[in-house]
Amino acid sequence: MNDLIQLLHGTYGCDRDRIITYGASRAGFAALARTIQAAQSRGVLVLLDAKRGDIGNTARFYARSIFEDLGFDAVTVSAYMGRDSVLPFLETPGTCT
Repeated sequence: MNDLIQLLHGTYGCDRDRIITYGASRAGFAALARTIQAAQSRGVLVLLDAKRGDIGNTARFYARSIFEDLGFDAVTVSAYMGRDSVLPFLETPGTCT
């Protein structure tokens, strides 16, 4: 993936990663971290396609993990569980939901 990011540098503005593509193993998460770093080091925004939506407390942990621990710039969410399932993602400064 890093080779592809380097090849396309300057031709696109956002990298979209699906959580299930990487999240099935520890090695997958390591590859995801490398992908995020490679894209962001070239000024590319990184979007996590996770479609997260859970009760408020759990949503807060998801938001913290996605934005602070993993370092994504944006995430897809699902509002099926209501407003509380989306608010923690919207309240994170400097990110997009």
